Amino acid sequence: MKNYLYLFLFLLFVSCSNETSDKSNGTLEKEDELSVYDELLALENQIFSIADNPKKIIELQELGKQLYSLSTKYILGANEHNLEHVYELAALGAEASSKYDDAINYLYQAQRNFPKSDKAAIYLFNRARILESKLNKIKEAKIAYQELIELYPNDSLAITMKLYLESELIDKSEDELLEFLDSASNQ
Repeated sequence: MKNYLYLFLFLLFVSCSNETSDKSNGTLEKEDELSVYDELLALENQIFSIADNPKKIIELQELGKQLYSLSTKYILGANEHNLEHVYELAALGAEASSKYDDAINYLYQAQRNFPKSDKAAIYLFNRARILESKLNKIKEAKIAYQELIELYPNDSLAITMKLYLESELIDKSEDELLEFLDSASNQ
């Protein structure tokens, strides 16, 4: 239950915040770089199109591996214009292929290299979400949520995560969480 909630939130925030890149502005100097970037975007779209289908988990992992591999190679030569998005793609590919530590690393790099980005809070949220839901590192997740709250206190994610931490829901088991949600919905 918790994992589906986090996956939904992740997909919602990433899909709502994804910007399409303007490839006609001349920032990508080589035609082959442009085609690789197009391939990255195509893989991203494929992942999002099957992400909520449990029957396609193997296909999702394979696409994640491809996206992760291609984006990490591309980062070395990426220009400033699309580097932030390529960090996102590397994190998405790593998470989809169950390389959670690598996903956390690329989310960290995206936030640190682009701290004023509209998506910076999302990077911190996703880092904390992976620590909590995928790696079950609750203590580290709390620290990551705190970092989100401290760095971006007016962001809606920070406000929500502050309430989440204050309610101590992070410390509850799935059964306790379901019981809490049931009791809240019956009020």
